[in-house]
Amino acid sequence: MKSLILFILYFKSVLLFSQSYMSTTLRTITLDSIDIKFNYNEKFGGIEAESYFKNSKSKLSTIYYLEEDNKTFHLIVVQEKSKNSEDTWRTNVFQFNDGKIFYQKESYHSKINGIAIEHQKDNNEIYHKAFNTEFLKKYIFELFEKIKNYR
Repeated sequence: MKSLILFILYFKSVLLFSQSYMSTTLRTITLDSIDIKFNYNEKFGGIEAESYFKNSKSKLSTIYYLEEDNKTFHLIVVQEKSKNSEDTWRTNVFQFNDGKIFYQKESYHSKINGIAIEHQKDNNEIYHKAFNTEFLKKYIFELFEKIKNYR
């Protein structure tokens, strides 16, 4: 059951990344050498952010699903497209309870005939090694702290 719920949330996030529901003004901020564009999306009650890392010329897309207080989150989905293909990406899902991670999953997907298919890590395209799980755990908190007051 838990896997089904996570799959539905993941699939919903894939759809949200591919569609544009700008509910509020798109804002831009800078964090060190990272340009960040984000907006609050009323459609799913969360924040969508795209981080552009100037030094590595790479991007991360992040969705924060917010709690009812709109000050904390319960689920974060981070996606990174492959360096070699627009249709292949790595996804990290983090679930939180009381500010602590209780579930985390990294997966790899490709679009085949318009459908997202999960595949094994050894079949994936090339991704930035710096965007490993430990980095993402720190970055998602730092990013949220930076953008939460700008909504």
